[in-house]
Amino acid sequence: MLNDDRQLWLQQMAKGPLRIVQSFTGYKIHGIKFHTKTRSTNNKTYSCSALVKGTMEGDSSGVDYYGVLEELLKVRYLSEPIK
Repeated sequence: MLNDDRQLWLQQMAKGPLRIVQSFTGYKIHGIKFHTKTRSTNNKTYSCSALVKGTMEGDSSGVDYYGVLEELLKVRYLSEPIK
């Protein structure tokens, strides 16, 4: 059974994101910088690539996803996730 905080969080997440979205050409989170492809074009360093390691249940041999960041969006929900 979910406690009251988790129940509220789950209900708010199920309603979907807020209609206000912020767009960025660069973003820094947890000490890592991300840039869009357009912003990285004339830079000495290329930081617009993204890799998501895929996993399968109990196994680390899932499919990996690699791509280039065309746009960075910040989507917000009514409730922040419980940490």
